[in-house]
Amino acid sequence: MGIIYKPIDELNVGLNFKSPTWTQFNEEYDADIFANFFPPFQDPEFGNVSESDAQTDIFMSSYSLRTPMRIGTGLTYFFGKNGFITADANFLDYSSANLRSNVFNTEQDNIEISNLYGQTINYSVGGELRVKMFRLRAGYAYFGDPIKDPGNLDRSTNQISGGVGVKLSGFSIDLGLVNSKFNSYYSSFPGADLAITDNNRTTGLLTLGFSF
Repeated sequence: MGIIYKPIDELNVGLNFKSPTWTQFNEEYDADIFANFFPPFQDPEFGNVSESDAQTDIFMSSYSLRTPMRIGTGLTYFFGKNGFITADANFLDYSSANLRSNVFNTEQDNIEISNLYGQTINYSVGGELRVKMFRLRAGYAYFGDPIKDPGNLDRSTNQISGGVGVKLSGFSIDLGLVNSKFNSYYSSFPGADLAITDNNRTTGLLTLGFSF
């Protein structure tokens, strides 16, 4: 949901609100194990034992998850038909996420969510330049770290994007690239020391369009 206000013809100012999302989960879980023994061993009750298996009952669970709402604002300025620049900012409070269930007590889970997660402001800026049939685009986006006490690891993400397009009568082609940089923990096996990795990822998207 949102509104757009035009103080002048070239400028759009917007305000938007995204409500929380409620999702219902119904889960079933069971586990089994099978073992072979080499060499077999002698059991007082079953005698010579070379294999064994066991299986749990089926556990059923039902719960709902409420995700945080999002409040955002933005503005776009148009340079006639030559292009535009735009900027957006969004506020999220991840600590407001909530679990609820009639099957088990979610109080401790919600306390952990509140203690672990915090508030972030994500923002982005970008623009497009139009030169005859060509379109040139560039942008930057920042996504804040949702962890309240990040310690020595900053989980925020920085993205730089660029693109070029050609628009003809009845046909268009666009190529976009996004470079994302973020940090994460890595452990080679359970119990090993954690290492901080610097991640640098580039993705691309090629789009073809036809109009009739």
